[in-house]
Amino acid sequence: MEFEVNMYLIIEFFWFASRFSHRLQAGETLTCELEASGLAGRRLVTSNTSIIMFQEHLCRAPRWRYSKTLKVEILASDWERECADALYDFFMLFLDAGDNSMKRETLVKWVEKFKSRDI
Repeated sequence: MEFEVNMYLIIEFFWFASRFSHRLQAGETLTCELEASGLAGRRLVTSNTSIIMFQEHLCRAPRWRYSKTLKVEILASDWERECADALYDFFMLFLDAGDNSMKRETLVKWVEKFKSRDI
């Protein structure tokens, strides 16, 4: 599984949800659900030479499901952090429990770079 492609898919989903949230009324909620299957044993790789992966990352779970109900105001104002949480949740399936190489703050920066197309 290509790191950047999967990251971009999740970012696009949350970015769309943030734009859609403007069509809803204040106080309403929106449930964001993402699911991926067929993950067991899949390898996380990248072809981007600026991203360094020192070890082989194999997925430890057969599927991933992310479901979170968010207030419209959160999606409109802080969707990037919610997106980073989903990315972190997904990518941690590929890392060992003690691996600290994936940081939420780094993922927020990737989301910002994606928004400005500075990738």
